[in-house]
Amino acid sequence: MIIWLRAVWNWLNEARVFWFLVLVAVGALIVAFGAEATEARVRVTGWVLQLLGLSTVAWGIRETRQMFRRPDVLALASAWLARYPKYPKYTGITGTIGTAEERDTAHAIGHVSTKARAAPTLEDRVAALEDKLRSTTSQVQHTQRDLSLEVHNRQAALNQERQTREQQDQELERKLEVAETGGLHVSAVGLVWLALGLTLSTIPNELLCWLR
Repeated sequence: MIIWLRAVWNWLNEARVFWFLVLVAVGALIVAFGAEATEARVRVTGWVLQLLGLSTVAWGIRETRQMFRRPDVLALASAWLARYPKYPKYTGITGTIGTAEERDTAHAIGHVSTKARAAPTLEDRVAALEDKLRSTTSQVQHTQRDLSLEVHNRQAALNQERQTREQQDQELERKLEVAETGGLHVSAVGLVWLALGLTLSTIPNELLCWLR
């Protein structure tokens, strides 16, 4: 039973915006057409409903501004007032000269080779060739290691950039979806309240006559 009641509560909670709409509308009708209903009470109730409907529009604008990190009205007004042009005062003519230096960087690779003596023997020539071979092999290995490291770093940077871009695209898509459809429930609530408020404010006497 407890599990079922929790499931029912969760099911009802999914439509909490609808229940809030119904609660406010029914409460307004009870206040307007309760005991000793008057034309003034009906009009004031309709006016309050209109204000509630307009507040839902303001709520949606505020959420959209916060979602896209846009400043609120007070911040915009403060920034606009801060840009008020001040009356210039003559303080003489001054000037400054600045210089900037550019620094170049360079990367160099060197190698050491062994030369044979003036009158080398066969053993000297073989030893010199072995030294050159070892030096060349070491340079090739060093170059291959540098190339492998550079390829790895570039691949990692590309993967990171791709992941960051995908996350930003998903976040932007989510924000656009919420901005376009997320406030539909709130807008629908505001629409109903505005319609009911306009009705009560426009034809209160006719409604009272009809109910009586």
